[in-house]
Amino acid sequence: MLLLVPFAAYSADPFQLHSNGRIWEYTGTPCSGDSCPGWRMLDNNPRTVAIAAGLSRQPGGGRPRPIRRELYQLHNDGAIWRYTGTPCSGSSCPGWEKLDNNPNTRTIVAAADRLYQLHNGGDIWRYTGTPCSGSSCPGWEKLDNNPNTRTIVAAADRLYQLHNNGEIWRYIGPACGATSCLGWQLLDNNPITRAIVAAGDDLYQLHEGGAIWRYTGTPCTGSSCPGWQRLLGAVDNPDNGTISIVGLDFAGSNSQLYMFSYDGGMAGNNLPIVSLRRYTGPPCSGNSCPGWEELDLNPSTVAISDTAANRVTTQYLHVSRFDSATLPSPVLSNADVDRILSDAGNLLQNNDGTGDVSCNMAFARSGDVTTFTTGNGNINSGPDYDAVVGLAGNVKVVNRINWCSVLRPSFIGCAFGSEHSFVVVRHTTSLEGILWAHEYGHNKGLGHRNNDANALMNQINGNTRTMVNANECAAIRRE
Repeated sequence: MLLLVPFAAYSADPFQLHSNGRIWEYTGTPCSGDSCPGWRMLDNNPRTVAIAAGLSRQPGGGRPRPIRRELYQLHNDGAIWRYTGTPCSGSSCPGWEKLDNNPNTRTIVAAADRLYQLHNGGDIWRYTGTPCSGSSCPGWEKLDNNPNTRTIVAAADRLYQLHNNGEIWRYIGPACGATSCLGWQLLDNNPITRAIVAAGDDLYQLHEGGAIWRYTGTPCTGSSCPGWQRLLGAVDNPDNGTISIVGLDFAGSNSQLYMFSYDGGMAGNNLPIVSLRRYTGPPCSGNSCPGWEELDLNPSTVAISDTAANRVTTQYLHVSRFDSATLPSPVLSNADVDRILSDAGNLLQNNDGTGDVSCNMAFARSGDVTTFTTGNGNINSGPDYDAVVGLAGNVKVVNRINWCSVLRPSFIGCAFGSEHSFVVVRHTTSLEGILWAHEYGHNKGLGHRNNDANALMNQINGNTRTMVNANECAAIRRE
């Protein structure tokens, strides 16, 4: 699978977020042997699920000069906090002020001195500078309210969004009025667009099949969207690699594009053959895309290391369960869901040995567990499945699953690729996290991998079946 991830190369020292919620800032001292003293702790809150960073810039002519780094964190309850400059002292970490407390917040992105948030319903908000006072957090203005929004990305002073139907939009203002949000310009409308990434002045998109395109500056007119230049054809990039973009300059005049991909073959040591290539130009001409140079061909490579890949990606899932006055419904509390989602994220982040990678993915509950009454609590046919999986939300818990492509009693989960929802039954406590992560993998397009008894995507659920390879991790992390 393919993934686009941004990395700011021109910035001050980096930050890192640990799976236990601790946030660290690099102070400049590299490791010496096993000792790595060059980090200081800025926070230690287990509710933290994501961080975002940007640089405030001094206006004026010439190259913008960074004057302050901006660091933000998102909690699993939707609270957003900004670092004010005081690191931790012992277990006390007072250096944070609250900017928002909305449980619908799905993700945050930052660029330069701007902060944005995307809500589960598709609302996009921009921070205007006023922190919370008590429970009141007035410092936000709405930029859009489209339920089709899949993700947002930001670079320099630009904000983009990708819709579920493949449309790409750029924010040009104004903010939303009382009844409409008109401040967006359509850049493309291709239904096979899978992901977008931005760095500096550059915007790239990735298509199903692996084609890569760069935006050249001409927005759509009607249904015609000519402003894209192909850098890589689908035939050159099989649908199982990783792409990362590295920004070279904070001013945003240049960026460098790297591609990390599997070619589908196996090396002599039974490891997949991988290729690391850098885009050097020119763009494609017809079916020829010569503008890439190979930097490495090492079967031991499993990922390109950059701050975005090393940061935990959090997916918020809304969970609902079947409810009926006459049929026994599985008891499922918020605490149950939090435990299951935590287990699912932990098993992905853990490296369990040869054949496994540490996949920086976490899951968090979106809102309270809700109930539905569609059907009778049992999945006995394709129409039963379609009716339940088509309901709002991401995880549907039912009483029994007797159909999943075929009619057979007692499935424990069912999901298909290119969907945003899966169906499960309650299961053994220690296995529920594995089950949910497995079904989520199906939603991301992964099939079964039965040739590895320890694979998460093995058809049979079990305590040891927690391993993912780099290809599967990339798919699971893909937005």
